[in-house]
Amino acid sequence: YYEGEKGAERFVRMVFADGAVAHYEGESGAEWKVCVEFTKGNVHYYEGERGEGERGAERLVRMELADGMVQHYEGERGAERMVQAGASEDKAAAEKRYKAMRVAELRSECERLG
Repeated sequence: YYEGEKGAERFVRMVFADGAVAHYEGESGAEWKVCVEFTKGNVHYYEGERGEGERGAERLVRMELADGMVQHYEGERGAERMVQAGASEDKAAAEKRYKAMRVAELRSECERLG
């Protein structure tokens, strides 16, 4: 799925045959994968170069599992390793924290771009 005006469309979402949905952010041509929601309730979160690096260079940083467990990862793409696991915090609190983090990242990106 794409959004934006003709000629400046940006890639925002991909729906896979199994029902999983990948979400992307970034300007046209510099999109990066933010998360993938799986049909059984697991969500994988990614960080990457924010459009400055090679496409597909995002690395796994967190998994929120359907059973409420959260796993945190570190390492380069393809070599991520789990460094912490535990029970999920309140879903609403986690969403609020994530949104605040994204706002801060987007503000930083806007400042960088001028």
